[in-house]
Amino acid sequence: MLVRMVGAAALSAFIACALVGAGAAGDINGGPLETGSASLPSNAMRMAPVHISGGGLVRAPLGWRDFCLRYPRECQRETLTGKTIVLDAATLDLLKRVNVGVNSAIKPITDRLQWGAAERWDFAETGRGDCEDYVLLKQRWLVSAGLHRDAVLVTVVTDLAGDGHAVLMVRTDSGDLILDNMVDEMKLWRETPYSFVKRQSSFVSTEWVSLNGGGSSPAIVSR
Repeated sequence: MLVRMVGAAALSAFIACALVGAGAAGDINGGPLETGSASLPSNAMRMAPVHISGGGLVRAPLGWRDFCLRYPRECQRETLTGKTIVLDAATLDLLKRVNVGVNSAIKPITDRLQWGAAERWDFAETGRGDCEDYVLLKQRWLVSAGLHRDAVLVTVVTDLAGDGHAVLMVRTDSGDLILDNMVDEMKLWRETPYSFVKRQSSFVSTEWVSLNGGGSSPAIVSR
């Protein structure tokens, strides 16, 4: 399973596999990115920019704060530059492979069933997890593959039912892409059915910024 491939050799092999045949991804035609036929939430969203701007500082999710206590090396403060990633064919192929690979490797289960807790963030070492576990593993693998930490950001959204959910936002020169455990297809943020709440800062690794003007945030992120 992907979640078991934590050694340096395995990581190198996975990255090499992800980059082999990058030309198969094809040219990026028809605008900044062809993401397939997405059902857009509204006409207003069709006019939204391809990048979503971060606002003021907000409190990190409770699950993230607990994660940092258990994985302090993953949460060391780092000053970043807010870079975006050049979305060439090789990078697009890498994103697709990691997204689908992690989605396939982890068996979905709620934190309540697995841990007896409302929320627990980790790397799905058991091979099971919920949304934030998928996100953290995708982030780890993409950063290990050489993508800028500035542009690979854990993001909190709410779905159509108003429930909290975590996705990975990859900020590229063609727009902010969303990697989601609910679907294998990557989409621009504006093409998803979600309301965006907050994300990790692209300038200071330990900070979080608002995406909804400081509006309310879900208490629990688990789906």
